[in-house]
Amino acid sequence: LAKILEKMKSTEEASLERNIALAYHFKEAGRYVEELEYNIEILNYYLNFAHELFPVLGIRGDNMDNQMRISQEEAIRMLKELKEDLDKFKDSENYESIQYLDLKLSYMRGRYLIRGGNYEDGLEEIKYVIKRSIILEENDYEINGYKQMIFYNIQRNNPQEMIKYIDKALELAVKCNYHLEIGMFL
Repeated sequence: LAKILEKMKSTEEASLERNIALAYHFKEAGRYVEELEYNIEILNYYLNFAHELFPVLGIRGDNMDNQMRISQEEAIRMLKELKEDLDKFKDSENYESIQYLDLKLSYMRGRYLIRGGNYEDGLEEIKYVIKRSIILEENDYEINGYKQMIFYNIQRNNPQEMIKYIDKALELAVKCNYHLEIGMFL
């Protein structure tokens, strides 16, 4: 049933419900890596990282009829549980297939911690994402990690560090032919 649901197109409004159903069906089928993947997507939906550089309180940036939110305690609990679930696979034969999920969750966790004011832990997560994405040659996560470091250094008024990450991001954007990012970093 989960594989059939995966193939079906979903509107933005139905994506949360679809992902919840997929996570449930994969769990019931004993396919825990796929369940973990959809649980990460569900949490990402709830956290909605709009307006990271200059936060705007009360505006989600999506359809205002859909006001789904979770408490800070619930978000922290979910992040912790997902990390624990992911760690269960690190010593297994499935680890190769979940390295992308590790990057995604660490990136999400880093952004959430930074947004909540826990800069030290959040920055460590983002630096981990950058380091792992270089090893795994995941250019999108590497460049997004640099963006997070740039955003942080803009907010902290630290131009030397900001320029360091701009240079790294621009070099990667040129190498990958990411025209939009090239324009942004110039």
